[in-house]
Amino acid sequence: MPMAFRSPLMPAFSLAERLDGLAGLLYYVSDFGYAAAEAGGMTRSIGAHVRQCVDHLLALLDRPTGQAMTYDDRGRQPASAPEVERDRRLAITMLRGLAFRVRDMAPRTADVPVAVEAPLDRPGTRIRLQSSLGRELVFVLHLVSAAERVTEARCAS
Repeated sequence: MPMAFRSPLMPAFSLAERLDGLAGLLYYVSDFGYAAAEAGGMTRSIGAHVRQCVDHLLALLDRPTGQAMTYDDRGRQPASAPEVERDRRLAITMLRGLAFRVRDMAPRTADVPVAVEAPLDRPGTRIRLQSSLGRELVFVLHLVSAAERVTEARCAS
C-alpha cells in the first residue's frame, strides 16, 4: 500500500485542497449563475451545494468539545452561513477560510473519535454513532467534490 494512504493527515489536506479548488472555480461563475437553480427548480443552485458543504464542515469544526455533532442542527451556524447560498464572493471567502482551518487542524490524527447524532425517522428518533474526525472530513470531501462537479457542469453549459 502506498505511504500516502497510511497518513492520518491525508483527509485534512485533501479536503483543504478541494475547498480551495471549489473557491477557485467560483471565480468563473457569474453572480446570477451562482444563485440560480436549474430550469424548473428541480436542481438546486450552485450556491445551495456550496452552502451544504459549508454547513457540514462548520457543524464538524465548531461543535463544542466533547459534544456529539449533528449535521441536522444548523442553529449553531454563524449568521453568514445562510448568505453563502446567495453571495458568491462570501462563499469564496468562507471556502478559503475553511481550507485554512482544515489545514491548521491537520496535525490531529484522523482517528480522533467523533460522536455523530442522526435522525432515524420522522417522529424524531435519534441515534448516536461513533465515528472519527478522518471519516467525517472524508464525508465533507465528497460533498465538496459533488459541488465541484455541479459547478463544472453548469459552467460548461
